[in-house]
This record gives sequence, C-alpha cells and structure tokens, in this order.
Amino acid sequence: MWIWFALGLALIVGASTGCPKKDDDDDDDVFVDDDDDQTGDDDATGDDDSTGDDDATGDDDSTGDDDVTGDDDSTGDDDATGDDDTTGDDDSTGDDDSTGDDDSTGDDDTTGDDDVDPCARYVPDDHATIGDAIAASTDGERVCVRAGTYLESVDFAGKAIHLIGIDGAAATVVDADGLDSVATFAAGEGPDAVLEGFTLTGGEADDGGGIHIFTASPTLIGLVIQYNRATNDGGGVYVELGSPTLSDITIQDNLADDGGGGLFVDGGAAVVDGGWFHGNEAGWDGGGIAAIGAQLSLVDVVIRDNVAGDDAGGLYLESAGAILEGVDTSDNTAGDDGGGLYAELVSLAIAGGILSGNQSDDDGGGAYLTGCTAALSHLVVADNTCGYDGGGLHALNSNVELSHGHFLLNRALNDGGGICVESSQLTATHATWLANIADDDGGGLMVESGTASLASCVLSSNVAASHGGGLDCDACSLTASYTAVWANAPSAYEGVADPTGVGGNVSANPGFLNTWPADPLDWNMHLSASSTLVDAGSPAEVDPDGGPADIGGYGGGAAAGWDLDRDGYGSWWQPGPYDPLFYPGLGLDCDDLDPAVFPGAGC
Repeated sequence: MWIWFALGLALIVGASTGCPKKDDDDDDDVFVDDDDDQTGDDDATGDDDSTGDDDATGDDDSTGDDDVTGDDDSTGDDDATGDDDTTGDDDSTGDDDSTGDDDSTGDDDTTGDDDVDPCARYVPDDHATIGDAIAASTDGERVCVRAGTYLESVDFAGKAIHLIGIDGAAATVVDADGLDSVATFAAGEGPDAVLEGFTLTGGEADDGGGIHIFTASPTLIGLVIQYNRATNDGGGVYVELGSPTLSDITIQDNLADDGGGGLFVDGGAAVVDGGWFHGNEAGWDGGGIAAIGAQLSLVDVVIRDNVAGDDAGGLYLESAGAILEGVDTSDNTAGDDGGGLYAELVSLAIAGGILSGNQSDDDGGGAYLTGCTAALSHLVVADNTCGYDGGGLHALNSNVELSHGHFLLNRALNDGGGICVESSQLTATHATWLANIADDDGGGLMVESGTASLASCVLSSNVAASHGGGLDCDACSLTASYTAVWANAPSAYEGVADPTGVGGNVSANPGFLNTWPADPLDWNMHLSASSTLVDAGSPAEVDPDGGPADIGGYGGGAAAGWDLDRDGYGSWWQPGPYDPLFYPGLGLDCDDLDPAVFPGAGC
C-alpha cells in the first residue's frame, strides 16, 4: 500500500511543477512554444510577458504600448496628455501652448492666421506718431495704435495696411486740431487699406473735415467721426470718385458749409452697413448724407436729428441710384423740401424702414421725390409735417410703387396730409392711410394731374379742412379695388366717383388693435380678429398661410415681410393680438421696433 501511495504522490508533484514536453522548436530550451516561454512568445502573455507583448499591456508594459497609456506613458502617447504632455499635443493647450495653436489667438498671433504678427509695429512703442508708423510700414502690415490722443493728420499714402486702434474708438482719438482733414485716402487705396477703431475729430478742410477720400476705396470700420468741419462739402466724410465701405460707423455733430453735413458722395459708390448719423448740419443740402451722381447703399442705418438749410435734413440724393434697407430717418429738418429725404432724378428702392418726425418748411415733410422711379415696401411714414404739400410724401413727375406701407398722423399745411401726388403715377397695394391731416385738400391722399391705383388699401379717419378727407382727385385718374374707407372727413372721396360698393371696395371700420398711444409708431396696426377686412381682399391673392388675403398692411403674400427692428424675426401678420404660446414657435416677433425683444427674449 505504501508503494502505491508513494507512486501517486510522485505523479501529483510532477503534474503541479509542469513537467516539460518534448522540445521541437528552434530555440535552446525544452519547451515547445516556439518563442522561449510558455505563452507562445517566450512569456505568459503571448510576447515575452503577461500582456501579449512582453509586458502587462500588450506591448511591453501595462498600457498596450510599453506603458500604462497605450503609448509608453499615462496619456496614450508617452505623457499625460495623449501626445507627450498634458494637453494632447505636448503642452496644456492641445498644440504646445495655451491657445490651441502656440499663442493666445489660436494661431500664433492675434490675426488668426499664424503668418503675420498681428501688430507689425505699435504706436507709440515703435513710432512716436501714427504718421511715422505709416511711413515705415509696408503693404499687408497691421499697424496698432494704443489708447491716447494723437494730435496729427493721417494720410495712408497709397498703403494697403490695416491701421487699428486696438483699444477701440472711445479710447483712441486722432485730433487734427483744425489744421486739415483728420484722415486722407487720395492715392488709389483699395479695400485692403483699412482704418478701424478710432475717434476722428478736430478736422477742418475744404472737403472732408473728418475723412477725405479721392479716387480711393478704403474700408472704414468702427469709427466715431465727430466735431469736424468742411468749408465746402462733407463735414464728416467726403468721397469723390471712390467706392468706400463704411461699417458700424458713427458720424455725428459735423458741419458742412455747403452739402453733406455727415457724409458727401460725389460720383463713384459708397456702402454703409450699420451707421448712426446724428446731429450733423449742412448749410445747403443733406444734413446727414448727400450723394450726387453716385450709387449709394444703406443697410441698418439711422439718420436722426440732422439739419439742412435747404433740402433734405436727413438724406439728399441727386442723379443717383440708392438702395435703402432697414433705414430709420427720423426727426430731421429741412429749410425747403424733404425733411427726411429728398431725391431728384433717382432710382430709389426702400425695403423696410421708418420716416418719422421729420419736417420741411415747404414740400415733403417725410420725403420729397421729383423725377424719380421709386419702389417702397414695408415702410412706416409717421408724424411728419410740411409747410405746404405732402406731409408724409410729395411726389412730382415721378413713378411710385408702394407695397405694405403705413402713413400715420402726417400733416400738410396745404394739400396731401399723407401723400401728395403731382403729375405722377402712384400704385399702392396693402397700404394704409390713418389719421393724416391736410389744412386744405386731401387729408389722406391728394392726386393732382396724375394717376392713382389702390388695391387692398385702407383710408381711415383722415381729415381735410376743405375737400376729400380720404382722397382728393384734381384732374386725376383713380382705380380702386378691395379698398376700405372709414370715418374720413369731410368725405371719403372728392373729385371722382365714389367706388365704394363695387370692385370689392367697402366702407367699414378696419378695427385696428390699438391706435391710442400719442406716438403713432406705437400704434398696433394689426386687424382685430373680428374685423370685416379679414379675408376680404382680392381672391387673386392669399395670405402667407395660403388663406384668403386680408385688406391692409398685414394682408397678402408679402405680409410676413415686416421686420422694422432688423432682428431677423418678422412681425406676426395674423389678425388679433400676439399669441405668446403659438407664435414664438413660428419665429414671429411680438415687438417689431425693439431688436432686444424677440421669440425667446420677451415674446
């Protein structure tokens, strides 16, 4: 029995110590794993360790690649970051610095492109004056000016440089001290000549007290141009045969003895994208802006409280082409015609805007057009006054197309409280004349020796001291369809057969939501849900929802085009008050005069 017990014990011990098999691989051991260990590759892992590759990781360590990270460290690539540092690429940023690409900008400078130092030279660090820095600069450079007041005039001298006040216009002032224009571009500069972030003041010159531009097309950004004077034209800025672009610009309290208190453009073209023209004065025409023989584009511009001794307290246009989008022309004064706007021999397009509180001593309190072709849409003309004809608008020898406009509480001391059309053609669709006053004829509309076509319009509560509270036609031709009249005094129509009752024309209370505030800009011109004008428009039209068109300014396919505050959210057009539960989801604005209020922010 002891013999059998000893034999069994020997077998157990041999099994537990791994008795070797016959070695038939090419190494010099007694194992048959082909790579010098028990794993198949000289260890327990499959590759000379416990990992499969000579360590516990699968590649000679615990990470999978000779460390605990997967690549010889704790990060995955030989450090704690994933690429030999704590950032993911050898630093704390993700690319060897604190920015994401080796600087504070994202690409090794403040320009965003890692090829040119953001500031090739500084004033006053490298150069005592801005003029010295410009003289030393080369094309493509960025010349940076620190906060301070610099008593000098600046001439770009043909350089394609970016001159910037790095602390902004409020802190960086260039004062010409009455000796010359503050800045000059007169050597063929192009759009790569950029002036940004300065207040320009104290300039005085024949033309262009603040900036003089001749045969050049610079880019002007974020400037404040104030308290400058031109003894001829362009108190703030003068442009002759150039094509500058002005962005986010403030031009205020400048004086021109002749034309263009704020800006004067003579030939060429100019674009203003975001501008404030305030408190400028012209001895002759265009208190805010004057353009002659030029192409002018104004987008999101306010022209307010400017004065002209003759025509156009706000904007003067002559032999020009002009596109105005989202322009607010308010509280300007003209000694003759066109309190807010004067246009002569002009192709004019206005898409969304306000003409309010302007006044002229003669014709056209809000606007005066002569010899023009004008397309006006989504325009509010309110509370303007004139000394003679056309409280809101006077058109002489012109062709005017008006779509979706409100003429509210304008006054003429003679004819045409809302509009006076003289030897002209007026085509109006979805326009409203409400509470306009003429001290003689045509409270809402005066048409003299011309033609007028009204479709889906409203004439309500307009007053004339003599004839035609709604419309007075003197030797004119009138076509009206789907147009509503109500409470005009002394009569709805004068000098023409009353078309009410035919062609869809009605006499009915429009039922506007709210016309009680003192300021007509605060009137709510939407129809009430119970208004008889709802779905009463031409059957050839539909509202934005595909239903029958309403009469008035919020009817028809373009009713959704109202966005006076330019916040990107159109006003609701549906009859009745704003629906705070349903309309925000449709992106409809509850306050079309305040850009800070929109769906998700107050609506």
